[in-house]
Amino acid sequence: MNRKQRRAAQETGGAATTALAAAGDLFQRAVAHQERGEFDDAARLYKRVLGVVPAHGGTHNNLAQVRLAQGRRDDASEHFAQAIDAAPELLDDLGPIIEVLLKVVPALSTAIGRVEAAWPRRPALHEIFDGGLDALSRDPLLLTVLTSTTLRHLPLERVFTAMRAGLLSDVRAEPGNTTVYARALDLIGALARQCFINEYVFSQTDAETADANALTATIEQRLQNREPVHAAQLLAAAMYRPLHALAGVDAIVDKPWPKAIRDVLTQQVIEPRRERELRATISRVTAIDDAVSLRVQQQYEENPYPRWVRAGAPPPPATIDTYLQQRFPGAPIRPLNVEAAPAILIAGCGTGRSAIEFAQHFPDAKLLAADLSGASLSYAIRKTPATLAPRIDFVQADILKLDTLDRRFDLINASGVLHHMADPFAAWRLLTGLLRPSGVMYIGLYSELARRDIVAARQFIADRGFAATPSGIREAREALATSPLRSVTHSGDFYGTSDCRDLLFHVQEQRMTIPQIKDFLDREGLAFLGFDLPPPIAAGVRERFSAARWPLTDLDRWHELEQMQPDLFITMYQFWVQKR
Repeated sequence: MNRKQRRAAQETGGAATTALAAAGDLFQRAVAHQERGEFDDAARLYKRVLGVVPAHGGTHNNLAQVRLAQGRRDDASEHFAQAIDAAPELLDDLGPIIEVLLKVVPALSTAIGRVEAAWPRRPALHEIFDGGLDALSRDPLLLTVLTSTTLRHLPLERVFTAMRAGLLSDVRAEPGNTTVYARALDLIGALARQCFINEYVFSQTDAETADANALTATIEQRLQNREPVHAAQLLAAAMYRPLHALAGVDAIVDKPWPKAIRDVLTQQVIEPRRERELRATISRVTAIDDAVSLRVQQQYEENPYPRWVRAGAPPPPATIDTYLQQRFPGAPIRPLNVEAAPAILIAGCGTGRSAIEFAQHFPDAKLLAADLSGASLSYAIRKTPATLAPRIDFVQADILKLDTLDRRFDLINASGVLHHMADPFAAWRLLTGLLRPSGVMYIGLYSELARRDIVAARQFIADRGFAATPSGIREAREALATSPLRSVTHSGDFYGTSDCRDLLFHVQEQRMTIPQIKDFLDREGLAFLGFDLPPPIAAGVRERFSAARWPLTDLDRWHELEQMQPDLFITMYQFWVQKR
């Protein structure tokens, strides 16, 4: 993993960090041995540290690097997986993890070459993997990645797309042959879970679709007749559609299945059932009747976004004042002077990850998390830890009508929502009116310049008539991946159905420029505090501004910089402002 990820893993968890302090000397000595290439001594000391702090991500990551240098790939994979368990936020930057995965499972590198050479034909399993699936079946890092996030790597996606097709073909040919799959059940279950996580975004041929439909019909008939269903059949079906869609599946949920199948049933039957139950409990606190709001609501009812699996480890607790002063030293920040618990509004909370992270970061705050989509909100409520639930009130509402609630807030998070409205600045103005004096806002808006390739891809899709349906999204992805617009495959949102719809098929998207943002801030009495950029990029920008003696709050200079670096805000303009 890269330096940023190693640091994140090392800093994970307050309790772990406190305990590590007692073993700090051991850890530092281990690092020194590792840097000198004395790997046996380093490994011995890292293991002693883990005896004190078993779940410390930094120690697991360092020991994994040592084991990899020693050629002990199995041990390395286990410790890399445990580093991710300790710091799931590492998955947000998947590239370095994929690099490690290809080192600890070299069969995957070979498979990539073979599948790429054959694509779009799906090679048979024996063509992809010389030794069958054994080399992959028990690898901890691979199983962790497949079950924890979307597989945001096109060559690997194609490997697992071909593997899925081969498994389906084998199961259809020999449904009762459990010997072949007994050793690989964990891997096949993990692939089924990956397909659910990405909402079946992998491409499929017409023959695969027909075979998957036939397999589903066979399983449903067996369920209706109360006949046993083979484990391999169930997992193969789960790789093409969610098991909760199978008629009669509830009858087998509580049977004594192997763990791989229990995990898939939990993910694809029990948890969706829980979300349906929760949806009936959500309060609607405003009307939703604006024409654009209704279109956006429909999209997110069909495709809640983002479909995240694991939240990061809790950040260090802080007050809002302390966080902003540390994040933007030198910015003109005025104290919020909050006497009671800070009131935070998450405007457009989606599936809840931002609400959870803000609740973790500001432990004294009470949060109102509002969204148009009941499906997104039920997902958010299910994913909210019980310890945080009393402090987050999830409600269904239209942001355009939140002023009817007669509430005011110390902090408003409106990241990634305003640009999906008919008039983003009117909505922003309404939210500004909900801020208390000196209140702060976290805003995320699309950049006109940075989204130029996305705009071109959206036109490509429109010109070819790809529909915003699961099959249309799959077809569009395949077409784009081999087109001059292949750069869109670099976006993480390309790798899930809901995510890709949000990226390339959104019913309402507007983009901004820094001069437009500056003009709005000046007119509405909002002070710009700073952009929120990834640490390596932020460090480089700070150095550039410092060398030129530009204040980091000078939006005219930021506009000049973006013209020189048009991908600087490739995700969004994300920034903090304060009410004057």
